[in-house]
Amino acid sequence: MSVTRTRCTRAGLIACFLLSAVLAACGGDAGGATTYPDGSIAELMAADDRLDTLMRIIENDMPPVALDSLISLDLDITIFAPTDDAFAALPPGTLDALLDDDNVSDLQLVFDHHVIAMSYSLAELKSKAQAGDGEVEALAGGSIQLTIVGGLLEVDEATVIEADIAAENGVIHVIDEVMIPDSAMDL
Repeated sequence: MSVTRTRCTRAGLIACFLLSAVLAACGGDAGGATTYPDGSIAELMAADDRLDTLMRIIENDMPPVALDSLISLDLDITIFAPTDDAFAALPPGTLDALLDDDNVSDLQLVFDHHVIAMSYSLAELKSKAQAGDGEVEALAGGSIQLTIVGGLLEVDEATVIEADIAAENGVIHVIDEVMIPDSAMDL
């Protein structure tokens, strides 16, 4: 499988997010089931039973810009999507702390640490790890460390358990842990 890489600047992503938010506010659906553009990251993640917790958080607890980034077909991103089991494995109280209304900025930081402003296939990420260029920049601005352990790609300390789920606006790699950057609150 080939994933086309398009370089998205942080400013461009922010502009697209803001435009998406304005358009959604002007013409949003009044009630009913949530539907997403065909082939979007949001649609594919919503259809994956392993990602229910992540989608619930994005839909209900995150600022609208997070969902807009997964809906906008004008973007090209990589998302490392933690499974429900990954959220369940967080230390007691961690998820509740992140979902506290006073910690929205930390929740956004954690979400943004799972997103790269460019599409990368598993092969491309493994190649970067093997070539000694073992990191990519997260949307949050910090680095995501790439390593190969037993033939599997690890991002920070999470293992990619399913890769290259191609979407119209990027690629999804399912991971077995929630990645919490050092810059987030002490959880």
